[in-house]
Amino acid sequence: MTDKRIFVVSLSSNEPMSLLAGYRDGQLHIVECKPLPRSLATLKKKLPERLINLKDKGFITLVDEVIPVFSRYARSLKLSDIGNDGRPVLVSALQTYRNMVNLQAITFPRGDSGAFDISESIVEERRDANGGISYHIDWSELRAESTLLLLAISAAMQDSLLDSCTATSLLKQLGASQESRAFSNPFDAITRKYDRQFLSVDALGVYDE
Repeated sequence: MTDKRIFVVSLSSNEPMSLLAGYRDGQLHIVECKPLPRSLATLKKKLPERLINLKDKGFITLVDEVIPVFSRYARSLKLSDIGNDGRPVLVSALQTYRNMVNLQAITFPRGDSGAFDISESIVEERRDANGGISYHIDWSELRAESTLLLLAISAAMQDSLLDSCTATSLLKQLGASQESRAFSNPFDAITRKYDRQFLSVDALGVYDE
C-alpha cells in the first residue's frame, strides 16, 4: 500500500482540532494533534492556505465539517458518511482501529494514547427479522481526538482518486513516467526520528488566536 501523509481537520465537534499523521508498512503514526481557533473568521484567513500548501506537498487532506466552508480546499469526509462497504465510515474505521490496537500498529505523540481512546460501547450492531444489519451510534461518546484518529485510519486504509498520492501511485502502476519521488526515506516510529522531508510539522506553522 502507498505511503501516506495525512492531515485531518475536524470542525464538527465542540472543539475544532487538526491531526497530522503518517502511514507506512501497516503502521499509523500520529505525529501531532492540536486545537484550532474557535473563530470561523480566523479559520477562513489561515486554514485554506494551510490545506492547499499541504495538499501540494502530497498530503491527503481531509475536512470534517457541518457547514461546507473548507471542502473546496480538501476532501470532505464525515464519520457518518456511508463507505464503499455500505457501512458508516465510523463502523469500518472502528473495526480497523481495534485490530491495529491489538497489533500495536498505532503510535502516538510521547506514547500517550489516552486522549484517543474509544469506548467499546459507541456502536451497537442490530439485526432485524430479515437478517438486515443496522448500527446505533452514540455520537456523544466520541471526542474530537477520536474523530480525527478514525478519519486518519479511513484515509490510510481507503484509497481515493481525489487524493494526489493515490492518483500518482495509479499512474505509476500504469507505467506513466514521473519525476523521482521526494519524501522516500523511511522514518523510525520507535525512536521518533521522522524523516523531515517525508513528514514535516514545519509546514503546518502555528495558529494565532
